[in-house]
Amino acid sequence: MGDKPAFKIRDGLITVTAWANTNDKGTIYNVDAPVRSYKTDNGEWKETSSLTGGEVLRAANLLTTAHNKILDLVADAKS
Repeated sequence: MGDKPAFKIRDGLITVTAWANTNDKGTIYNVDAPVRSYKTDNGEWKETSSLTGGEVLRAANLLTTAHNKILDLVADAKS
């Protein structure tokens, strides 16, 4: 994977990051598991893959959006 993500999408404190890996067969996209940002008691920002029940659907929607964006990127590369 490169140093820079292909794209990041966010809904509030939840983020999904996608990476583009190019080889002799073309480009393959990998998507990290959704993460939720949170602030510790001492003000430091951290991330966790643990989601509350209310965040699960938002994370699923972000994954659907990432899937659709990847389909668009692949279609654009073929045209």
